Amino acid sequence: MRPVGTLLPVKRATRCPGCGEPVSVFAAGCAICGTDLELHRRELDERRIELPRVPRAPRRLPLGLDAHVALVALVLLATLLSPFLALIMAAVGAQDRHRNGQIGQRNLFIGLAAVNLALTFLPQLRFGLYSLLF
Repeated sequence: MRPVGTLLPVKRATRCPGCGEPVSVFAAGCAICGTDLELHRRELDERRIELPRVPRAPRRLPLGLDAHVALVALVLLATLLSPFLALIMAAVGAQDRHRNGQIGQRNLFIGLAAVNLALTFLPQLRFGLYSLLF
C-alpha cells in the first residue's frame, strides 16, 4: 500500500543493490554478496520527499442528499413502477441496514417491503401505481 503524500512509489527492493541478483521482499540480506537489504530499504525511505497535502472539500450533495436518501428515493420510485422490483430492493436495503446497525432505516425498508408485498398481490396494482394513472 502506498503512503499518501509521497513522491516515489513504495517499492521493496526485489534485486540486490550490490550484485543485482533477485532477492525476496522478506530477505534481510543478500544470500550471494551479503549486502544489508534492510539498511538499503531504510535509505530508500529516507530519500522519499513528503509532498504537502491539499485540503479537500467534503463530498456532499446539496440539500443533504446522500446514498441513504438516494436508495429510499429509488425504492419509492420503483414502488410506483414495479412493486415486485421495489420489494426486492427494499429487502436487500433492509438487510444491508440491519448489518450496518442502522435500525431506523432498516425499519423504513421493512415497511416499504410490506407495502410492496401488498401491492404485488393486488391485481389492479401488480404492475405499479403508475398503471392506475395512465
